[in-house]
Amino acid sequence: MGLVESAMEEEEPLHLSLNSCQLQECDVPSYKVERNHRSRPPDLCAMILQHAHYTQLAMNSYSATRYSQPRWVRWKPPDEGWVKLNTDGSFNRDGNSASAGGLIRDSLGDWIFGFIVNVGSASIFIAELWGLREGLRLCKALGLSRVVAELDSLMAVRFINDNRDPDNLFAALILDIRLLMPNFQACVLQHTLREGNAAADFLASMGHSSQPGLRVIDSPPDGLRYILVRDQLGASFLRH
Repeated sequence: MGLVESAMEEEEPLHLSLNSCQLQECDVPSYKVERNHRSRPPDLCAMILQHAHYTQLAMNSYSATRYSQPRWVRWKPPDEGWVKLNTDGSFNRDGNSASAGGLIRDSLGDWIFGFIVNVGSASIFIAELWGLREGLRLCKALGLSRVVAELDSLMAVRFINDNRDPDNLFAALILDIRLLMPNFQACVLQHTLREGNAAADFLASMGHSSQPGLRVIDSPPDGLRYILVRDQLGASFLRH
């Protein structure tokens, strides 16, 4: 458990109880307070509560993906007249780099397009958000009107659907995604387990060997074709 200490001299540490939220290794910037109080520091308590809120979202997202009983998972096609965008992020520990990828399929499970993007030095969560944003941008550019956007990061789904204005490292990406979604006649954001997101995972991993930036893929790579056929046939996988 990280300790949040007061930035003022000769003051006792500030102890806050934030319901059931726990702040772990929370980096809170320190601010120098002028003795004449002409410059007022930012609201430290509000910053801590904001960190606590997003920490709680992350904790809830982790626990929500754990199941007491095994379950069968498969990729499900969208309804007729809709398309499904699946995206994923990937992190390479050796190169300390992140990438993302995704694909659009119609109600028959047929490939429309795919993409990969080399994000560079970033976290896996930023890669997840980056992939979703780029996928929505491409859907908009193609004039697609009804989109189901699906990814296996429940935390990303909850951060985007959260009503609060984001004030964190991911704020720009989250706001970009929120602004893109109303551009469609209908756009649904939903979570899937990784077993139902294998095609996007394949493309996200390809992004590590790609040049920096976005690359649109017109036809599926050879290694991906088996996964696409498997998804079309409705193959299910047991999630423990």
